[in-house]
Amino acid sequence: MPRQTDPKNLQRLLEAAAELFLVEGYDGASMQQLADSVGLHKSKGG
Repeated sequence: MPRQTDPKNLQRLLEAAAELFLVEGYDGASMQQLADSVGLHKSKGG
């Protein structure tokens, strides 16, 4: 079952994505840049 996303974290992620897309462009932005900008780490799965 998928984990629930905290609405505050979702909002933070969306705002960071919008800023990243403005700076880098849609094609220039990466998921890693986005994760780094909000302090997220890759999941090891499970």
